[in-house]
Amino acid sequence: YELLTAVKLCAERKVNVKFLIIGEKPKKALRAKTYIFNKLDFTSNVSDFCGDFIAKNSLEDFIDFCGFTLEIEDIFNDADVVCFPSHLNAVGRPVIEAALHKLPSIVAIDDEEDDMIFHQKTGLRIKEKNAESLFRAINYFYMHPQEIKRMGVNAYKLAQTKFDIRLNSKKMLVLYKESLGNNK
Repeated sequence: YELLTAVKLCAERKVNVKFLIIGEKPKKALRAKTYIFNKLDFTSNVSDFCGDFIAKNSLEDFIDFCGFTLEIEDIFNDADVVCFPSHLNAVGRPVIEAALHKLPSIVAIDDEEDDMIFHQKTGLRIKEKNAESLFRAINYFYMHPQEIKRMGVNAYKLAQTKFDIRLNSKKMLVLYKESLGNNK
């Protein structure tokens, strides 16, 4: 909801950006509780809400939906920035993948101890559930395109130190040997 509102703010304030939403609502097993809630109309249909919001606010030129794709490499190669305004207060996998593609991220996170998003170094932190904060971050990158490259390179360097498979495998091997009492 915050992302759609931020898209609306971009349109109103003439920030010429394009958003691509990737993925789709996960399918859940039909359970009795879910069935009853659906019949009583106690659930929300996010897809319908999004479509209605986009149409009502004439945002079709600003946003596209990709659905599920296995061609994520192509998506990252064409992207400038990744937005991850989740309500999890955590860095998600898309942020790590973005960093490995030299892309900065906009992340809803307030944990100063997070070791992946350093504000204005590897990306931008925003307030959770705050469309205005998300808009300001998007607008910052729009107004300062050179920051996209700088923060993307920093994110990549950080990801290389944290997610290098060879380095992590060696660390795991050391831990296994230590736990078995074999320090050789």
